[in-house]
Amino acid sequence: MIQLKTKLLAVDKTAVVNTFCIKILKGCKSRIAILGEVILICVNSINIKKHILLKSRFQKKFKVGSIHRALIVRTNKHF
Repeated sequence: MIQLKTKLLAVDKTAVVNTFCIKILKGCKSRIAILGEVILICVNSINIKKHILLKSRFQKKFKVGSIHRALIVRTNKHF
């Protein structure tokens, strides 16, 4: 159950730590996203130690303030 401006934790190896939801792309009828839906996120903070180990093309792509698409794979609420 994710709404707009919800703070999220990223689960990947791109060194992104904190993000927040900007817009829900799939399921436009409701303002709440559930498992398996695509949302737009904005990067809020990154882990610098992991960011240095990334390849240069990924370092350019994942910066603070950049906007990306994300898929919801885990939530605290049961589906």
